[in-house]
Amino acid sequence: MKARKSASFPEPSIPQSKANTVEDEEKLPYFVFLGGGPGFEFKTQRNAGHIAETLWMDPRGTGLSTHISQESFPPHLVTDQEKANYLKHFRADSIVKDCEELRKILLGDKQNAEDRKWTIMGSSYGGFCAITYLSFFPSGLKEVFLSGGLPPLTGHPERVYRSLIPMLKKRNQMYYEKYPLDVKRVRDIVAYLEENSVLLPTGGTLSIRRFQSIGIGLGVDGGIDRIHQLVFRMASDLQLIGKMTFKTLQLAEESGFHIDGNPLFCILHEQMYCQGYFSDTFSYRKYSITAPDTLRNGLGPAQWRKIPNSHGSTSKAYPILKHFSSAEKLYVSSIILYAVFDDFFNEVFPEFLDDFINLRPLKGVAHLLADDESWDALYDIEKLRKNEVKVSAVTYFNDMYVDFAIAQETASTIKNCEQYITNQLFHDGLYVDGKDVMKRLFQISKRVY
Repeated sequence: MKARKSASFPEPSIPQSKANTVEDEEKLPYFVFLGGGPGFEFKTQRNAGHIAETLWMDPRGTGLSTHISQESFPPHLVTDQEKANYLKHFRADSIVKDCEELRKILLGDKQNAEDRKWTIMGSSYGGFCAITYLSFFPSGLKEVFLSGGLPPLTGHPERVYRSLIPMLKKRNQMYYEKYPLDVKRVRDIVAYLEENSVLLPTGGTLSIRRFQSIGIGLGVDGGIDRIHQLVFRMASDLQLIGKMTFKTLQLAEESGFHIDGNPLFCILHEQMYCQGYFSDTFSYRKYSITAPDTLRNGLGPAQWRKIPNSHGSTSKAYPILKHFSSAEKLYVSSIILYAVFDDFFNEVFPEFLDDFINLRPLKGVAHLLADDESWDALYDIEKLRKNEVKVSAVTYFNDMYVDFAIAQETASTIKNCEQYITNQLFHDGLYVDGKDVMKRLFQISKRVY
């Protein structure tokens, strides 16, 4: 069988002030950047301190590293099972193997053993990959920097999602405290979406579940304001013309982290936590975060009722709305934390995939990956306890995506790990204030006490 070509794409960034000639460039150390995800290509940042040749990595399956989509599967992969087996090789353990091969190509001929090592920077999921790297290939690493990237080393995805619910609720509460009129606006939007089938510009569907998933933006700088702007615009359209305009739907479509074009984020998200067991995405217990003071069961369509909306007419209600007074809030959630329990989830998650036109063909593949339990270990805890490579991390106290308490468990497990902890930035702190974040990391790296 003829081998199929694939690409791994690192893009270098060279500080000109440090390298005026080719010889100077060759002497520069490498600073490898792995960004967030899973399933997203890199976002270019300013050179990390202008002291090294920065290598911006598109992890396998993203960007120019043979981006995964329905069209890009090798032609001999026909069945869903064949595609699922293929995608099992796109987790952190495979990503760091790619990094190691690149390191050997770029630095393998150096005479000094220390010169054959490089420094890695992991942001968010890139940090998870960095700790996997540290577990299995520590001899290739000079130093590790992390931003919001201390992963859970053990446990089922359920533990991770349960831990994130309080912060997601808190951010919802802050949203409605800042924009109290959005309580009614969100309810009106939900009532409209239940009554109407709304097609998005690229062919996807704006269902209630997809609308609710805009809450994924609550955890980044300015996210509350951006959600308000979208909700305000959608509600204004409904009030003025009785439907949503093309421009509003375009904005709504762009608010969902672009997972239509980055399918690995959705279909391999829970699997990034799995080690020797299955995620059981389609049946294990989920949590309702739609009520402000309690977690409530989601209800199936047969239990939906007609209730008055804010215009005085009646409409079929969202499963939770019939339990709410007019003053209660419907929380926005995220793409991963669906506000349902297992009796309703079997209907909702496939429907959610159907809402994204480019995810529809991968629904069967996603089911198979959720049921697969043959996931290899991503971390070697004993090695991490004995680690000698410096690990310097910026940890965000109010992180909505990486639970602070779990991050502290991980930091205390990894030997030689130091943190700068802040409540002044959110999960995207590296992108919002990269200069200060990198300054803090380099200060920690000096280990001056």
